[in-house]
Amino acid sequence: AFDLFLRAEYLSLRGDLNRDTAQWKAAIPLYRQAIAADPGFALAYARLSMTLGSLAWFGGGGEDFTRLAEESRRDAERSLQLAPNLATAQAAMGYYHLTLHVDLQAASRAFDAALALRPNDADALAGRAFIDRRQSRFGTALDWLQQAFAHDPRNSWLATEIGSTCMMMDRYDEAQTWAQRALTLDPTNTDATLVRSRAILVQSGDVSGALAASDGDAPTLRYWRARLLTLQRQYAAASKLLESVPD
Repeated sequence: AFDLFLRAEYLSLRGDLNRDTAQWKAAIPLYRQAIAADPGFALAYARLSMTLGSLAWFGGGGEDFTRLAEESRRDAERSLQLAPNLATAQAAMGYYHLTLHVDLQAASRAFDAALALRPNDADALAGRAFIDRRQSRFGTALDWLQQAFAHDPRNSWLATEIGSTCMMMDRYDEAQTWAQRALTLDPTNTDATLVRSRAILVQSGDVSGALAASDGDAPTLRYWRARLLTLQRQYAAASKLLESVPD
């Protein structure tokens, strides 16, 4: 069961890095196999809930949103039943309320409960950040994210989220610094590439520089380069690039 869980974790975390629905969809059956092998595996239920929630929040990858949301809720509740003192179970319920149920007060209570159990829980700290960021409290959100990163300093996804938050605060030099840090931790982080390119564009209007900073074959990067090409009035090249981007 633990071997299956670790395989699922690898795929789920890769999905988090680039919002890759294919990775999340590949992780889900492995979590379920782990649970089938060990029905009391509360941590697997919690992480399955979070993965289902991420898949739903970022489009579902062709799956039904309502079904994914219901399964995410059910698995978070099962994790809490099995292990009410498991911080990840509380965090899973927090993410369900944050992204799928859209009850920020319930999400805040769940994340606070997780942090009471484990004050250095990076997922819960990030969850608190996303609550504040959604309500335009960007400075507080940045503080939460930096705390999360301090406890998980090899987490490229967290570094990217710090960069994104700096972008929201018009702190473009810092956004580029954090995006570069995320890319140093994991060069395959396409979201970090996007943050860096966007920061260059918004700060200086340097379209050529933004294009040079957005190299990569990921569909999101091709789509972004097509937008940049339209700013240079290279419409034929932009159109050709868009045709290569899958739905």
